[in-house]
Order: sequence, then structure tokens, then C-alpha cells
Amino acid sequence: QRQMCIRDSSIGGRGWEIRPWYGILKDTLSSFCSAVWRAPSGREDVFMRTDLHVHTHFSFDSQADIQRACRQAVQAGLTHIGFNDHFDLDPSSKEKGYDQSAFFDEIKAAQDAFAGRLRILAGVEFSEPHLYPKEYEQTLSQPYDYVIGAVHYIDGMDPYFTEKMAYPLPKMYERYWEEMERMVETGGFQIIAHLDYPKRYYNACLFEDQTVLRILQKACDKGLSLIHI
Repeated sequence: QRQMCIRDSSIGGRGWEIRPWYGILKDTLSSFCSAVWRAPSGREDVFMRTDLHVHTHFSFDSQADIQRACRQAVQAGLTHIGFNDHFDLDPSSKEKGYDQSAFFDEIKAAQDAFAGRLRILAGVEFSEPHLYPKEYEQTLSQPYDYVIGAVHYIDGMDPYFTEKMAYPLPKMYERYWEEMERMVETGGFQIIAHLDYPKRYYNACLFEDQTVLRILQKACDKGLSLIHI
């Protein structure tokens, strides 16, 4: 079973308490979100089946064809689909960005092909926007429907490559949350990707309650949404 460690303030931050990670993070997020979100008055019946985090062949980690994905979305009964390929600029990244013009051409072709059946949105998943202000500004000037902000690299190291991570687990998570907070403070995007990204590759998720709640409050103040929780 996946485990997480949460700093216990009751013991003065002197140690880590091991508890199941999912329930704790879910409870933390649920209690926070229930306090700040209310369904629009009279709109409780509004329902959409959507997937706004789909990668395609424009991302290094996917070979998906946009129109094939749209056909599958229609078959699955989705009303909206959003394509948001990785835009990574870290020196250790396999690829640096992608051909945005070609991406928008394929999105337009899919929108024409599926008009009236599926709402197709153009998105982008920009890694560490706070570290690349010039490139980020250029990306924000493009006609994306939405932008996802993500933290994939920690001082040039991606947690995906566990064997290349030079930091011990507590240090890695400490730096991860610092970068996450800096990204949220930068803003400009609408969605935060996988808030607890490193947990996919480690059998633990380390965080302090007050750190996560502070980040969530800053995200709420900017009107941001969360995905991949």
C-alpha cells in the first residue's frame, strides 16, 4: 500500500508520521475545497463529461493521434476534450517545446471534423513557468483555450527518473513544494497539474499541512483549478 509522511506539528516538526497518503491528502483537499467552493445557484444540474488532460504525438511521452482520440471521446460519451501537450524547457528534458503552429492546425482540423459532436479545446502543459518567463509569455500570447502549470523538474531532476534523483526523499519533496509554490505565485495559467506528482514514482508523499494549505489558498486566490489529485 502506498504510504505518505506528514510532518506532525504536535511534535514540533521533529519527525515524520507514516500514514496512508491518499486519505490524508484527499481529506486535506476536500475540507479546503468544501470551504471555498459552492455550486452556482440554480445550476446544480449542470453536467459535462470531459477530459482536459490528453497528450498527443506533440508530446515526447505520447504517440496519440488527435482525431483518433476525438473519435474515442465521442464513443465514450464525452462532451468536451482538451489536448495539452508538454512544453518543457529544462536542459535535461528530452524535447524543448513543440511546433505550436502545427499543433493548432491539427486542432482546427479536428474541430471542423467533429463540429456539433464534440467540443475540442487547445491547451498546453507548461513546466515550471516561473523559471522561463520569456518563453512563458510567448506561450500565453498563443490562442490556447487554457494553460496547465506543472512542476516536473526539481533542480534539473525529474522524479520520474528515480535513479537519477540526487536528493533524499525529504529534501526532494521540500524542494518540490517550494517550486510548486513559486509556480502558483507566478500564475497566468488556469489549472495546476498533478499536485502530488512525485508520488507516482516513490512509495511516499511527504508534505506539511500548512505548506499544502498555503499553496491551495494562493491557488484559490488566483482562481486556479486542480487536476490529477
